[in-house]
Amino acid sequence: MSQDNLNVGDIPTKFVETPSPHLKCPICGGIYKDPVINIKCGHTFCRVCVFATTHCPVDDSHCDTSQVVVNRLVVGQIEDLLIYCRHSLIKNKDGAWDLATDSCQQIISIGKRHEHEDMCLFALVRCPYSEKCAQMRKKDLEQHKKFCNQVECKYVHKGLSSYRSSSAIPQRSSSPGRNYEKWEMPFQFKCIGTLRGHKDVVWAMITRKGHLYSAGADGIIKIWSLEQLAKGCVGNIAAHNGVIHCLATWGNTLISAGADKSINIWDLDTCQKKSTIASAHENIICSMTVCDNWLFTSSFGIVKVWDLKTMQLKTSLQSENHWVRALAVGRGKATFSKMLGRGVEKSNCHATVSQVSSFQVDIGQAVFDLMGNLADGNYEQNIQVFSTETHEFVMNFCGHIGTVTTLVISPSGQFLFSASHDSTIQMWGLEKMLPIQNLSRHQGSVNTLTLHGDFLLSGSEDHEVKVGAQF
Repeated sequence: MSQDNLNVGDIPTKFVETPSPHLKCPICGGIYKDPVINIKCGHTFCRVCVFATTHCPVDDSHCDTSQVVVNRLVVGQIEDLLIYCRHSLIKNKDGAWDLATDSCQQIISIGKRHEHEDMCLFALVRCPYSEKCAQMRKKDLEQHKKFCNQVECKYVHKGLSSYRSSSAIPQRSSSPGRNYEKWEMPFQFKCIGTLRGHKDVVWAMITRKGHLYSAGADGIIKIWSLEQLAKGCVGNIAAHNGVIHCLATWGNTLISAGADKSINIWDLDTCQKKSTIASAHENIICSMTVCDNWLFTSSFGIVKVWDLKTMQLKTSLQSENHWVRALAVGRGKATFSKMLGRGVEKSNCHATVSQVSSFQVDIGQAVFDLMGNLADGNYEQNIQVFSTETHEFVMNFCGHIGTVTTLVISPSGQFLFSASHDSTIQMWGLEKMLPIQNLSRHQGSVNTLTLHGDFLLSGSEDHEVKVGAQF
């Protein structure tokens, strides 16, 4: 951990300036906690540390714990150190603390941190009505309480509904269909609930026929009713022996694939397995998309094309020596794009699949997701936008402080949603190419997003699925 990220006690701490090495305990190496001075040798230690040692590590003299007193000079120096409010901190992939862009920006002294942080409006709090609700910022609590559907009805003893009716929440469409969204600026998304049940990381989600299907590292596909979210999980499918990395739908079937290298086909009505393609790839299947009657699956250095009517392999597209992490179908369904290493290739989706063009993203940027119109999210924490006609670079979207993991675009093509290892979701306006909103409700990397009507659903490393609604 870097020197400006040394924790004070067990509290996450980021210093404005790197503390002097003279303020660090020679025993534990951290900033002094309750510093005391040994009168005999004249050296200062943490109180806990001095009682855990018998000899001074500086001059090897005997440590007589009856000869230690509080070092008030050092106490004052530490209390004057400037730090950032802990409610502004987010842990990066290296384990160090970074500043979140949509959080408290207050700089305070260590001596007055509790005075500020106990009252900070960006502190995470729980809903007073139910443990089922997600954590939220203190500043959002009052607004959440107005719409929380976990409030116990005062007439429950008369046999009425136990909880506040969902009519307390503004009416919204939960049917995606082919209609464009009717979102008029200004608007925003708010977290209205959390779907819990996965026992490990959530990697993939898809919606179909009024239900959400989520899957991940526990090898289970969980089914949720989007019309009755308060019911929680309404079904489970023990789908794979390992991580499920991708889901797709075709007609009345659900398709799943992942680390066990197999492709499973499920009937959406009965949740029974219809067929399996065992050992479909030699490596982990990391991406999948459907175009008409064709299923495209990708792995290390290869994309395979399957006829969904016969479940037979039609052809294979060999790629460079890279993982093909993302596949996307163009809006006209005439082409699909695939990400490999640092490049994007575009191919026809007709009976004879063939590459029609390719282009490179910036050097050193591995692409993790892409959209059919065409945008890609990458390891360099930004989103690159390209013209689908000329393949020329248009611009970068910068706002995440972690790897961009997934992208989803609204039906009208006016709004883009991106998720990242930094635990946030960013909404962008594609007409003016500007950021609109930053959502921070997860406690881990956000790995998958899907839109369903006016709902934005996100799956994360924290094992949870958050439900956001447009207001």
